[in-house]
Amino acid sequence: MTNETNPQFSKILEKLNSRVENGEYYEAQQLYTTLSLRMQKRGKTNEAIQLLSRGIHTMATHEQYESASFLGVSMLNIFTELKIAANEQTIMVIEKFAKEFPKSAAKSLITFLKTALSWNKAVSKNQQADPKIEYLMGKTYYNLEDFSKSKIHFLRSNGHTEEFAKMVYDWIKKGQSCERDFFILRTVLELLNANKERDAGSLFQKLVGLYFKDQENTHTPLLNFLSFLLIAIKKKSTILFETLFENYKDALSRDPELLILVKKVGAIYCGVKLESNNSFDIFNGVIGSLFKKN
Repeated sequence: MTNETNPQFSKILEKLNSRVENGEYYEAQQLYTTLSLRMQKRGKTNEAIQLLSRGIHTMATHEQYESASFLGVSMLNIFTELKIAANEQTIMVIEKFAKEFPKSAAKSLITFLKTALSWNKAVSKNQQADPKIEYLMGKTYYNLEDFSKSKIHFLRSNGHTEEFAKMVYDWIKKGQSCERDFFILRTVLELLNANKERDAGSLFQKLVGLYFKDQENTHTPLLNFLSFLLIAIKKKSTILFETLFENYKDALSRDPELLILVKKVGAIYCGVKLESNNSFDIFNGVIGSLFKKN
């Protein structure tokens, strides 16, 4: 007998639905929590997860997104406690519930997704989260206009370069127009340093299209460099990379960190040997941490 046809389980759902329909949302939330804990203590973990799952959907349907997030966190805590694997099925559960939250409920969704990220890392062999959850985090922080955090998670996701580009576009519109090419270059370089060549090329094309579609002059020194750099990477040409680096060194010197990012890209894709020095080692550690922290 499944939970759906279990008379006792059906009565529990009926009681909970009655509370919700009467607008007793907080009482319903507490009841969902209490009953799920009782089920866990009795070894009925699947029933507890299913109950909380129903609660998330019911609360979200009634636009009680904080309660939905609270119940979602409770469900994920069970996932973590029991070391439930992050596989295609469980990631789909996260994606399903994330869709229940509109943009206006982004703060509540972030609370749920942060817990999902922690669970995912806890049960992952390499302590890294699934790119699909990273994408959801990036998208939700974008809705909150927390662009710096959004960028971190988009960098860890796979694909979704159109939304990534729109986020970066909206972010750097807030800055000075003379810094647009610099920002585009830095973001693409960070993707390249994460070994995401295809995403880097796609993002570059989309950002240039967004920023310069109504302008005649799209050929700033930094954008020219980036365009040629992507060609050098595709050809895996050490000579072309070194020539580019020398010709555009002055333009890249606007930010010393850019030089280090570019050198690392040369080492990854074009076989350029890196000079070992303290400043590079420190910066390399900072870049590495970008893909480890929330």
